[in-house]
Amino acid sequence: MVDVVDGITSFMAAYLLSLKGTKDMSPDQLQKALRKTFSAEKKKSKIQKAWDGTKVIYKVASLGATAVG
Repeated sequence: MVDVVDGITSFMAAYLLSLKGTKDMSPDQLQKALRKTFSAEKKKSKIQKAWDGTKVIYKVASLGATAVG
């Protein structure tokens, strides 16, 4: 697991160094931008919500069919 984290951080550091806009940013600005990028607060569209709902219904129906026979 540590190797995966090291690989991801090495890639991110190399990628950030390759971007022109990041060279002028302070470390605090970089951290704020990365925190915003990786935040878990992603809004789902109505279609995505509907798709998630149909997946739940399908799973429940298939479990019910499996339990019945």
